[in-house]
Amino acid sequence: FSSRVSKASSEEKGTDTDILNDKLVSSLQHKFQKHSDNIKIRLVSPDAVMTVTSLAEGIRIARNVHKMDLLGVNLKQEMPVCKVVDYSKMLFVAKKRKKQIDAKNKALPSSLPTKEIKFRAGIGQHDLERKINNTVAYLQKGHPCQITIMSKLFRVRENKNAVTETFDMIHELLKDHVLENLKGPTIRGGGVDENGVEQFIRGATIVFKPKAR
Repeated sequence: FSSRVSKASSEEKGTDTDILNDKLVSSLQHKFQKHSDNIKIRLVSPDAVMTVTSLAEGIRIARNVHKMDLLGVNLKQEMPVCKVVDYSKMLFVAKKRKKQIDAKNKALPSSLPTKEIKFRAGIGQHDLERKINNTVAYLQKGHPCQITIMSKLFRVRENKNAVTETFDMIHELLKDHVLENLKGPTIRGGGVDENGVEQFIRGATIVFKPKAR
């Protein structure tokens, strides 16, 4: 491939978690033991349009057409997903966002105890509203709130997404009162066992900090 001075400059090879450009090509060629012309990828354009093409063509489009970088998004799939991005701009925006969140966190009271509120997966509307109202009251007083979602086995057998759906519903109702938690919830269960059998998600926990008043 013809080399160029990437907009990513010192980030040309990506961070410990991000793989892009030449490092991406080397990684996928090693994985598939094929030349980049023969490796198929799902390419996401800057306009979020997805097409199937070769890795070599993806690099050409990213570098020569858009003057950007090719970032590996999901490399575990049989056909890896890669995205055309302005990597240095992406890092700048992420750092700026983190600084804003850190600044808000520093402004919040840290001496108030964390309140734990427990929800059942598939909770009824009445109980949900009552617990959400209690949670909002704690947040408005400055308390961090630990949300714990629990599920009985029969519930997840009926609906394997019961825990995640309940979490999404709670998050939607609380989002105007809490700071964004970049780590996301801690999940109990899920994945597959040693025999390749999918395991149910049995619970989730997350701590939300109140927005500065």
